Amino acid sequence: MQQSGLRWVVNRNVKHGSAPQFFVPTFVTITEVTETGATDPEFVISNEATGKYFTADRATVLFLEAINRTKSVTAALRDVPMIETQVKPLLGKLRNAGVLVQAGDTVRAPAPKSPIEGKLISLRRDLINAAGAARLFAPLGRFLFSPVGYMAWVIAIFATLAQLITNSDKVLYSLRQLPDQSVQSLILLVLIYSSIKAIHEMGHALAYQRFCQQADLDPGPIRMGIAVFAMTPFPFTDVTGAWRLRSRFQRVMIGAGGMYIETWMIAILTAIWANVQAGPIQSLILQVVVISGAMTLAFNLNPAVKLDGYYMLTDAIRRPNLAARSRSAALHWMARRFGGEAVRPDPLDLGYWLIAYAYRWTIFAGIFWLAYRFDPNLAYAVLAVTTMMLIVRPIIGTFKYLAHQRIKPARAIIFALLAGGFGLLLFVPLPDRVLVPGHYLTHETRFIEPPETGRLSSDAGGLQIDNPQLSEERTSVTLRRIALENTLRSVSVTAVEQARLQRDVERLVALEGEIAARMDRSRIDLPETQVWTPMAAETYGGAWVLAASDPLGALSRPVDPYIRLRVPQTALQQGLELDQGVPVGVRFVHDGTCDVAATLRTALAQATLLEGDALLRATFEDTDCTRGLRSGAAVVARIEAPAKSILVRARTAVARLLQDRLPVTVASPT
Repeated sequence: MQQSGLRWVVNRNVKHGSAPQFFVPTFVTITEVTETGATDPEFVISNEATGKYFTADRATVLFLEAINRTKSVTAALRDVPMIETQVKPLLGKLRNAGVLVQAGDTVRAPAPKSPIEGKLISLRRDLINAAGAARLFAPLGRFLFSPVGYMAWVIAIFATLAQLITNSDKVLYSLRQLPDQSVQSLILLVLIYSSIKAIHEMGHALAYQRFCQQADLDPGPIRMGIAVFAMTPFPFTDVTGAWRLRSRFQRVMIGAGGMYIETWMIAILTAIWANVQAGPIQSLILQVVVISGAMTLAFNLNPAVKLDGYYMLTDAIRRPNLAARSRSAALHWMARRFGGEAVRPDPLDLGYWLIAYAYRWTIFAGIFWLAYRFDPNLAYAVLAVTTMMLIVRPIIGTFKYLAHQRIKPARAIIFALLAGGFGLLLFVPLPDRVLVPGHYLTHETRFIEPPETGRLSSDAGGLQIDNPQLSEERTSVTLRRIALENTLRSVSVTAVEQARLQRDVERLVALEGEIAARMDRSRIDLPETQVWTPMAAETYGGAWVLAASDPLGALSRPVDPYIRLRVPQTALQQGLELDQGVPVGVRFVHDGTCDVAATLRTALAQATLLEGDALLRATFEDTDCTRGLRSGAAVVARIEAPAKSILVRARTAVARLLQDRLPVTVASPT
């Protein structure tokens, strides 16, 4: 039912000269929901004015009836004996819910305002009463929410899955086209998806009206509206009155009614998609089908947030107000840790609280990531709201609850000291260092690729690539140049023709030089002072090779030993010094005890990039454990970084996650 903006609260300042009288307001309803075959009767007590409801046993109902009849708690206890320790918490629960009101001692007060940060991300607005529309489509509801309708739905779902699996290539193609949609197509996609969500909400209304009629209950108004959570709009349908139904299956189906109707729409759209000619319309329909199905599974069916899945779960396990029960369980668990006399929390309620709390962090992490991509300043605002809602507010609420509990002072002091120490540790700068991989090198290697297409041959001095086409081209150019030069010497040539011939000769001379340079590059010298490692040259020996194909081999020249460090850009931090002369510690992987002191010889600004890593050079003095090492030995270098607190390190880690890499200016690769 629609929740009222007013609630009943107790005014404790009013004094009475006689024993207080109590009564149950007329807007409080008590409905028996005992399932068929159950031995213990069960009831749902609901406050139509506040929207609060909870389950109760027969003793509680008889107690309320006795109070409403006698107007006295004392007299009611004589009629319905109860354990004394149960009376006080039960009275508090009934009065807080507005189910039990003290005569002459109540005032109408506005409902408590939600926190300001909650209003920034969560809004709710009623728009229409959908009862009339539900009555209009009542025949459809009678069919869909019947055994025949359920069987037809199963067949439709299997047919839909078969269509999607059979045409999986078309599905993937349509999804790949989604980022390239035009503005008009995206608008149409949003409109169709919004229409499906409106039909989704009508599914709740149809199910609610159908099952209320079967139980001879008046469904009353069915409020529909828009709720905004985490900056995302969601339509909603208020069917709180479903708790009056005895059947657990019917209550679950009311919660699932929206997804049930939506899957019917998905099945219909899939059938249309399978029979529509390939094109933009077909891709658009499939995109709606996949997006709607994914959103249903990811959000509506998820019980960690108060959407369809949550209400289906609470109906299925018969635990109304599971979210509130889980919060109470968490508070009771915390009170018991402090030695309080709180009741032992139910493990199921406590487990749900942990899952829901973790899910909220997941949702806000996704919002933060999207906001950071859009504008980092907006992301900081999201972080502030998240911190207030998920850390500060729960801590304040826990302290307020513990203040009314009989906790043990010693435990409270120990906890305060531990919390203060941890909080201080978050801001204390701690020593830090960055570990980067590298290699010990005594040779520098370059790969030799075929500079020309031709026949590969080798001799004692190197490799030769003979390209007959290039030789013929050089001969042709030479002959043309000689012919033009002979014509240029003719006495019958005019001055204009002489100038033109001179330009042609110069062009052919330049072309001849380019061909000669290409033929020179076809000769690959292999000096005796360097190490030649053949690769494709062994396979192509005596055969033709293509220009810029697989390397013919690797040519390594000896150099003064040094260490080449590969610094990933994700390892770079603010304040990390990577200039010439900076000392680094180096440990050789082959020997964990072999540590040497090295010095950077390349500054970060002059480094080259290789696959996203900055290449730096460092040198060191030979030691006993480094003598005789082969080129290529792996090392790990330790670079001292400025001391940072845990908070600063966390911020850096988050920045690396949000950005593929931190920006760095380096020299162009050579």
